[in-house]
Amino acid sequence: VSVPEVFQMNPAVTSLDFESMAPGAVVFKTLGFTVTSNKGTGWSVMLSASPMTRTVGGETLPASSFRYNISGGGNGVYTPSGAALANVPTSPAVIYASGSGEGAVAGLAFGLGVQIDMPNTALAGSYSTTVNLNLVDSI
Repeated sequence: VSVPEVFQMNPAVTSLDFESMAPGAVVFKTLGFTVTSNKGTGWSVMLSASPMTRTVGGETLPASSFRYNISGGGNGVYTPSGAALANVPTSPAVIYASGSGEGAVAGLAFGLGVQIDMPNTALAGSYSTTVNLNLVDSI
């Protein structure tokens, strides 16, 4: 009998639309995802995003306008911990490191909370970013 290796992350959706936001508005949304692995080794979830950029003109929102937190059923290390919010990193950063006994998990559920704090001085227009959420083997 042979058991194939499984190492995957499955997001519930592939995009979040914050629609229209007034200057000074704060909106929080959650992206659910699951992790499945039977490798028997540690793993991490990494997050990064490009700056939130205005489509016309190229102005960017301050880093403090785009924040996140992570929650879930795992027993590993969450960054940030608890309900705290942190600025979304522009370079890949570990936001969850698997804990003891998580080398083999099936559909371990997480929620990536994303908050936009639209500055009062934000110029009118559409803003966008690309968020990268990756599952990696621990080193």
